[in-house]
Amino acid sequence: MDRLKFELYVYVIRELGIDPASDWKATLMLNELLRNKPVRLALDKASVLLKQKKALVVGAGPYVLEDLEYAKRKGILKGSTVLAADGASLAYREFTGKHPEIIVTDLDGYPEAEVEMINENSVAFVHAHGDNVDKLLKYVPQMKWAAGTTQTFETELVKNYGGFTDGDRAAFIAESFGAKEIFLAGMDFNLSIGKYSNLEKFNGDYERKRKKLAIGTMMLEALASISKAPLINLSKGAVKIKGINNIA
Repeated sequence: MDRLKFELYVYVIRELGIDPASDWKATLMLNELLRNKPVRLALDKASVLLKQKKALVVGAGPYVLEDLEYAKRKGILKGSTVLAADGASLAYREFTGKHPEIIVTDLDGYPEAEVEMINENSVAFVHAHGDNVDKLLKYVPQMKWAAGTTQTFETELVKNYGGFTDGDRAAFIAESFGAKEIFLAGMDFNLSIGKYSNLEKFNGDYERKRKKLAIGTMMLEALASISKAPLINLSKGAVKIKGINNIA
């Protein structure tokens, strides 16, 4: 884990009271679950899809469909590889009638639908953390292929690309695989919860959600400070993030 990722992770641990030992345990378990999966094939496919390509990261914000319409009008949607963050894969499918090329997920959105899309050739980046062990055990075995991600130390098959929420992690992945431009849609980082977010996961704890949104914003600011690819936010009403242009 490089210095920037380590410092960001330490901040998250302190801010949210995360147990790093649980994250590590989940990471080791995901590594074992991936041993019989064609992880290398998934990574090679992601590289082909992203290297020197435009990337469109789609989050599950309240204006995601409007943002996708904007991306379509501007010609961004057609020419980009789409990385959908968790439940945003449903928004993208509803808008286009297609599956996203890449799904970045910790499985707390709509995992049954995501597994279906993954098994019909969407590339999965599945994230391990201490709170989703049960979902990893249930859904990863159902996937025909997947790559693994973590926010702690790496293993043979589970890598730390950076990021915290599915959306900002997707942007880190796009940069890591050599995207030439990274556009953000459905990522306004305001407190409104869009219909493609699984409302049950918040359990009414809006203070924790506020903290997670603030962390996601910080993650994207950190990415913008090191990224070779420019980041452009298409999201309606998006908060201003240092180093990222808003053009919606």
